[in-house]
Amino acid sequence: MTLSVQFLTLISMIGMGSAFAAVFDTYNRFLNRRKRQKWFVIINDILFWCFQAVLIYFILFVVNFGEIRFYLLLALLCGYSIYQALIKKAYLFLLERIILFLIKVRIFFNKCMNILVFKPIKWTILMVSSILLLCFSLVTICLKAVFNLAKTLLKAVLFILGILFTPVFWILRLIYKLVPERVREKINIIFTKNKNQLLKIKKGLGDFITRLTSKSG
Repeated sequence: MTLSVQFLTLISMIGMGSAFAAVFDTYNRFLNRRKRQKWFVIINDILFWCFQAVLIYFILFVVNFGEIRFYLLLALLCGYSIYQALIKKAYLFLLERIILFLIKVRIFFNKCMNILVFKPIKWTILMVSSILLLCFSLVTICLKAVFNLAKTLLKAVLFILGILFTPVFWILRLIYKLVPERVREKINIIFTKNKNQLLKIKKGLGDFITRLTSKSG
């Protein structure tokens, strides 16, 4: 390696040592080891160290095609020490401020979404549901009123028909008594033959009228 390449490699490893220390503090800040299970911490530690090793070797490969020298390990330790002595406090302070800022941004975003999106949707659904329930109630009341009116009209019609047909029934009964005996026998024979059908018709009409007059009640 030329002197310039060696110097660039040394500076790169010092920078990677400081960067590794900063990333390690950031990793510990977000991992929160005390609240995590041991197996989770172990797996994350293994993945973290593997990733850092690959990253450091990649930088070394870019700078000097991957040649490893003993002084490069000293450069990494030097960069780590520089971070611990000079940069750590300022970096952790800045990291906490960035985390606090991101938390506030997230809270603000959540409030905006709640006010501009979720609450309007909620109130729209409630309003539409209330309108639909009101319309359903009005339709039900109108149908019930119409049915009650139809029931009342039917009762009135039946009452009027009863009043109108009672004299007719009496007249027919009187005529029937005045009819000769032979004719009455023929009428009785015809009635007897069709008695079942007439009873079925009478029963059907009675059931129909009963259902109409009792449903709304």
